[in-house]
Amino acid sequence: MSTRHLPLSWKVLKQQSLSELEKHPNLECTSFHNGYFMDYFGMPHYQSYMTPETPFIDIDARKAAIPGTGDEPVAWTLTRDVAKFVRKMVESDQPSPKKSIVVGDTVSFDEIVRLAEAARGTKMDVVYDSLQDLRAGKISEVPAYQGLNDMFPKEMPLEMMAGFGVAMITGLFDLNDELSEKFPEVQPTKMHEFIEKHWRGK
Repeated sequence: MSTRHLPLSWKVLKQQSLSELEKHPNLECTSFHNGYFMDYFGMPHYQSYMTPETPFIDIDARKAAIPGTGDEPVAWTLTRDVAKFVRKMVESDQPSPKKSIVVGDTVSFDEIVRLAEAARGTKMDVVYDSLQDLRAGKISEVPAYQGLNDMFPKEMPLEMMAGFGVAMITGLFDLNDELSEKFPEVQPTKMHEFIEKHWRGK
């Protein structure tokens, strides 16, 4: 297991882009930071352009491998809501901040499990992975990870998910929503309505 507890390749690419933009002070820009994408919890019933990557809770298989205690707050954002806020920022006459935070909802993993169980009418098989285990690369698998194994080298998906688990336990995904206050006319999707819509009776 790598000692890097976030997928640093993405962070490096983003930082390189920001560094390049800083060379052009006359170009106005903002860096969007969003919650983990909510889309995954609607698949396969929700049409998304995201590659299937079920984070820790496989609603379809009724299995969950949750990082931490399950009570840690985690920010979630639907990709379509991100697009709405990006459009608002582009159309706005207000100066752009260096960072723009987009949060649809902040919900713990245990609450997502409860929402899924209520929508489907069945209990889920749930296990928990400690921060210590995740940092050591020990992560419980859910069936949906098989899709990632088909796309990446064998160990990479589990290392990636362990890294996200560490980030979520330690509060890196507990974001303060900013754009919902700036653009109140955009009503981001809430986790309870999203799961209810795509899993009720299924």
